[in-house]
Amino acid sequence: MAPKNPATSIRKEEFDLKTLLQGHPAAIIKGKFSFTFKDQYIDSLPFINDKNKCVELTHYSSDDEKYNEKNKPRLKLRIGNSVKTFYIVYDKNRRQKIGNWMPRTKSGHYQKGFFSVTQAKEEFKRLVSDAEKINPEKWKYQSFTLRTYLLEHYKNDRENKSNKRNSLSPVTDKTIREISSAFEPWLDLKLSEFNEDHPVIFKKYWQNKETPITSETMRKYYSLLNSLFNMCVTCTYLPKNKIDRHIFLFPRNPKRPVTTYTDPTNEVVEFIFNEDTPGGGDSKIIVATMFLCGARNSEIYRNTSNNFNINDRSIRIPEHISKNKAARIVAIESDSYWNYVAKYKILKSLSDREGELMFPCCRDAKAPHVTSSLYQKTWQAVKKEFNFPKIGRLYDARHTFAKKALESGVPIQDLSKITGHSLETLMNYYIDNNISQATREKLRSATNSNAAIKVQQETNFPPSVNSLYESYVRRCIKKNIKDELSTFVQEMKDLGDQNQLNAEQIFWLKEML
Repeated sequence: MAPKNPATSIRKEEFDLKTLLQGHPAAIIKGKFSFTFKDQYIDSLPFINDKNKCVELTHYSSDDEKYNEKNKPRLKLRIGNSVKTFYIVYDKNRRQKIGNWMPRTKSGHYQKGFFSVTQAKEEFKRLVSDAEKINPEKWKYQSFTLRTYLLEHYKNDRENKSNKRNSLSPVTDKTIREISSAFEPWLDLKLSEFNEDHPVIFKKYWQNKETPITSETMRKYYSLLNSLFNMCVTCTYLPKNKIDRHIFLFPRNPKRPVTTYTDPTNEVVEFIFNEDTPGGGDSKIIVATMFLCGARNSEIYRNTSNNFNINDRSIRIPEHISKNKAARIVAIESDSYWNYVAKYKILKSLSDREGELMFPCCRDAKAPHVTSSLYQKTWQAVKKEFNFPKIGRLYDARHTFAKKALESGVPIQDLSKITGHSLETLMNYYIDNNISQATREKLRSATNSNAAIKVQQETNFPPSVNSLYESYVRRCIKKNIKDELSTFVQEMKDLGDQNQLNAEQIFWLKEML
């Protein structure tokens, strides 16, 4: 899109700033190719009609010295034969396009990729701030394509750098093949060229494939690539993961099948602690804990020794390792469990000092605690011994605990506190069809009548949408009516018609309609 009333074209050797801006006496000009950028000044400058030639001008600001120091980033304007383009020049080897110039509009709306001087300066400052977060020695990674980084560097980074949860999580060759296949059209795109629009582009691409791809699979693919970019940020190759926070585009199935195990928990625990069962003491305690209290695996292996209270026969889960960011205490009534924990603490010389890990990592690794790979031998032995389904996961011990607790009469409100889940999440994801209809109706009634019901934490709405959804649910509870997602979407549409939604909310609404 060319600016309105473009100036005439001249040859490069005819370009003279002082002559061209003589109609603007207030313009500050420094040398042959430097001046204070303003929209009216840029509008006065002609295009360059020499083939394959251009003029590059530098922004000069008398009140912002960091634009003018040597070896500091500079805001540049390149004038060609039809467009005037803003660039940021970091040094003699690195530059990045900001966008094309266009005059300031009354509405304040600009076509994507076009900037007024004010907008270009704001984007310049943002890019400078981002650049300061990157180690100069690692700038080369920004120019790597997804293919290059994925095949030559990603595996090594995952083996030596902790992830966002501060644990080591090596990537497998299978995962690398999955990413290569799912994102084949973008393998030759530079890491720095991925942006906020790509998650939507990914979704449309997958939706249009000949072989249908489920939303769950799309969610998995997106999560794999998102983890890759998170690692790039961790390694300071990139200042920001621009595809992050778009998981809401790929919702889970409304209700996934729940797997639970019917064998008596005490028999499973006794087998786990048998000396012939594979695995060390740490792996056995982690697996047994999930069966006995339904805690999440990461809430166990990231925990500290002082939180395993043998005297009170309880485990404290602090807020910083809890998924819902709320501390809680869970009780375990099992003599064999606490006897084993006591022996383990003595064997490992663990004290109850604040911060001493219960399951420290013994090998030289970035993460101080063990990870989920530790207990796989113990878990596989349990599956084989009790003939658990092949698709069964250790995480399903959490589902099993919830089901057995409810069947034994534990109020669902209390179970919500024990498991660290909302009532709605328990009903939607943790209750299987084997529970009697009478029990289900009783639980449903308890859920709907609880005035303190919380919106489930796994809606995956963007933050600004989630706050409106929480408000909507509270209104429904107050009026004693059922909350429906379709009704909430209509309310959002009405707000959109009244121009009361922000950009994030508008983006979400378009995806839902």
